[in-house]
Amino acid sequence: MAVRVPDHAVARALIRAAGGAVATTSANLSGQPPALSADEALAALGGRVAAVLDDGLSPGGVASTVVDCTSERPVVLRAGPLSAADLGLEAS
Repeated sequence: MAVRVPDHAVARALIRAAGGAVATTSANLSGQPPALSADEALAALGGRVAAVLDDGLSPGGVASTVVDCTSERPVVLRAGPLSAADLGLEAS
């Protein structure tokens, strides 16, 4: 399980409107390139989703930073836009 904190005003507004949490997935299948538009997301997910939030093209580029918070000290498992150093953590 993971928690995603988007750096996107529309996504954050949707999360606030939903009460502070949304169960969702990335707009691509594991191992596939990220979808950069709603049309690409719909094509990549092939009917597996009920809705896609469309706010235009995504800046895309770097996959999300993943932090393991299951132990006493959080550890960055995958560096993305934020490195372990950015977060004051150690990398795995």
